[in-house]
Amino acid sequence: MQKQFPLDEVSVAKVDKPTESSMQPKLDEGLTQQAHLSEVADEVTDGSLVVQGSAHESRGEEGGEGQEEIQITPPAAKSQPSEATPKYEGLRVSEENFRALLAQAEEIVNRAKLGASHAHQHGSWSKPFNLETTVKPRKAIGENADISGQVESDVVEETISQKPNRDAKYVAELVGREKDKDLCGALKKEILDILAENPGIVQYEVVFLYDHSQISRYHASAIYQKLAAIKNKKDIFLILRSPGGEVEPAYLISKMCNRYKLAKFVVGIPADAKSAATLLSLGADELHMGAMSELGPIDPQINDFPALAFSGALERITKLADEYPGAAKMLSQYLIGSSLDVRALGYYERITESAAQYASRLLKSKLTSTDVNIEAVSALAAHFTNHYKDHNFVIDIDEACELFAPLGGDVVKADTELYKTCHEVHRFIDLFHQVCAVKNLDKRLVVIGDSFVLRSTAK
Repeated sequence: MQKQFPLDEVSVAKVDKPTESSMQPKLDEGLTQQAHLSEVADEVTDGSLVVQGSAHESRGEEGGEGQEEIQITPPAAKSQPSEATPKYEGLRVSEENFRALLAQAEEIVNRAKLGASHAHQHGSWSKPFNLETTVKPRKAIGENADISGQVESDVVEETISQKPNRDAKYVAELVGREKDKDLCGALKKEILDILAENPGIVQYEVVFLYDHSQISRYHASAIYQKLAAIKNKKDIFLILRSPGGEVEPAYLISKMCNRYKLAKFVVGIPADAKSAATLLSLGADELHMGAMSELGPIDPQINDFPALAFSGALERITKLADEYPGAAKMLSQYLIGSSLDVRALGYYERITESAAQYASRLLKSKLTSTDVNIEAVSALAAHFTNHYKDHNFVIDIDEACELFAPLGGDVVKADTELYKTCHEVHRFIDLFHQVCAVKNLDKRLVVIGDSFVLRSTAK
């Protein structure tokens, strides 16, 4: 049932029940407050107050016959109704809850007054103020309830936002919904939302190098465009996922991030950052890693073979000739008849030494203690370029902590919020690739700098 009536005409009447004389002062005080609210309501708006809902009657305990009730009636109840017209009973509340209702009404009037003032400044307010859309439905207030707390919790609405569960089903639905629209834009929005869910990310300028292809000059150029466009310097947070690539652009990217940082250059490694990507990370002030993070040996590849493999092969042949003198002639004829260019062996050796030099230069920039000498830096650079026998060797977080310990400071950070954030980004992108494989969609997401691109998996 819905009734409309002005607040200034709300009246309060006693229900014909026996009352105790001790209740009269409390009732008079309540009537005075209610009359004051009616005067305030006249100043708010000429519109009417809409009250929706059913009457609620709060009953006392058994035996509480002397309890007084107060009845709020509409204007029509003031005039004497005819015998044919049924008497309107109004809204009934017990006196012990009357103060709570007055407090609630005062809060509503204040809100209405505030809205009227805003409407006066920005336009006419033609719609009546609706209680149903302003105040949450009230629960029944028991005799022992905390009335003040109940009123406050009902009037003040709190919105608790929950981040979505970005599981395979969620990603599949997103792909199905957006594949014929702006799929790349939808993926970008999700990733930016993931970043925004970490409050600490705001202090960083987030840069991506998330690609399955080899690091090249293209990546260096794209990241430079992103960094050069920064107007107010911040700390740089690079989300790095790469199988490796060319040494020179990787070195340039690391140097650029240090040049454009405010105070720190931070690298988050959610998965693999191998070879040249490992070289790039050596220039960072902090490496944020976790259980799924992996670095790798910095050994340049030539025709999918490590550069050191060629000199290693020659050493192996020489060793065989020494162990088996009778085979020396056969081995020499093999070398003469092969297409092996001896000059190339020296070139490959120099490429490896060059990678060690780049690594050493980047490591020097992160020294935090004067006690660390240049020999320690050179030893670590040589370890990354010459120690490991397999290009795909996994350098996990535990080994990374041991390797960087001699440099002083806390370079490797384990399982931080930044790592969790970049891993969540990686997990979302990885789920997207899995969904595309199941749906036979030839799509792969690549993010470089701040550019989001969908490529064919053949590239």
